[in-house]
Amino acid sequence: MTQTEFARQIGVTIVTVNKHLKLGTKFRDKKTVSKMRALGIDVELYQAIGKQALSEFIYQEKLHIEEHPIGEIYCYSLERVNEVTQYLNRRKISYYMRSTNDYWIVKYDTTLRSDEA
Repeated sequence: MTQTEFARQIGVTIVTVNKHLKLGTKFRDKKTVSKMRALGIDVELYQAIGKQALSEFIYQEKLHIEEHPIGEIYCYSLERVNEVTQYLNRRKISYYMRSTNDYWIVKYDTTLRSDEA
């Protein structure tokens, strides 16, 4: 298989393939990784560590939660609500949420763990 054919099959440019081979970096795109695995190439997906692994919104809310053990988070989209609730569930922090006219309020309490509620 030529390099051009390989790049076309996984859906990236030849420049991208050369860059990853030269620098030894991992692919970020899940579709590219799954296509390479389908071709029988064992590849690891790039996983960001630390702040980069979280969205900027969740990173800011994480800092807010660490600073204020009991508080509220205002979310103006359902996507943000899902991000916050997933983060709180992962950390086992008790919370409840309610919807108002145009936004959601997620109230949390880090002093009470979700397994105690």
